[in-house]
Amino acid sequence: MLAVSAVGVASAAPVAGVSGRWYGEGVEVDGVFTQILIERRDDGTFKVESRTPQVCLAGTRVFVDTGRWRFENGMLTTRTETMDGDKVDALDPEFDGRYRVTVVDADNATLIDEDTAIAWPMKRVARDFTFPPAEPCVP
Repeated sequence: MLAVSAVGVASAAPVAGVSGRWYGEGVEVDGVFTQILIERRDDGTFKVESRTPQVCLAGTRVFVDTGRWRFENGMLTTRTETMDGDKVDALDPEFDGRYRVTVVDADNATLIDEDTAIAWPMKRVARDFTFPPAEPCVP
C-alpha cells in the first residue's frame, strides 16, 4: 500500500501549500497502479483513501488510512495510525513516511518518497472530487 499514507510526528504547523485535498496516481514499487486521495488537515491529521483499480470496476475496494503529518524544510513526514479502522503498531517504522516536496504551487505538488524514490505528482482537488476511472479503463 502507498506509503504516502504513512509520519511519526507530534504536531504539524498549518501549511497552505500542502494542507487540503490532493489526488495522485502512479505505480508502486511492486508494479501495481494506485490512485490516492489525501486530505491533510491543518490540525496535523490526515486521511488517505487509496485503490488499485486493476479490473476497472466502479466497485473497486477503497482502503482508508489515517494518521498525523508534518511539513518542515521541504520535507513531509507522516505517521499512519489506523488502516481501515484498525490501529497499527505505533513502534513499527513501516508506518512512517518521508517525502521530499519538490514542487508546490496553488494546485500542484510532487512528492518524492525517500524510501523508494518514486515521484508522486499530486493535484489539489475540490471537496466533492471522487476517484476517476483509471486511464486504461476510460472508454
